[in-house]
Amino acid sequence: MFEEASGYCPKCAKCVSVTWKRDTKPKTAPVRFWDTIVGRVREIFRCKTCEGPFVKIEQIEEMKHCPKCGKESLKAKRTIMYD
Repeated sequence: MFEEASGYCPKCAKCVSVTWKRDTKPKTAPVRFWDTIVGRVREIFRCKTCEGPFVKIEQIEEMKHCPKCGKESLKAKRTIMYD
């Protein structure tokens, strides 16, 4: 029923997200830009806490570098959970 955009807000220094109903648009329209590093269009949203910009993370595998120290120290690990 809802859409979500998550990312890292450098001003708040934490991971943030914004949500909106699936059939509507977010309160503030995202800015779209061509990212030459990954070769696709990315979206920038506004943090709902500080109103600062953050880039939407499409897949967890994109998080390779620590946003605080800048080192390539993060690894994605998929976990299957059963109910």
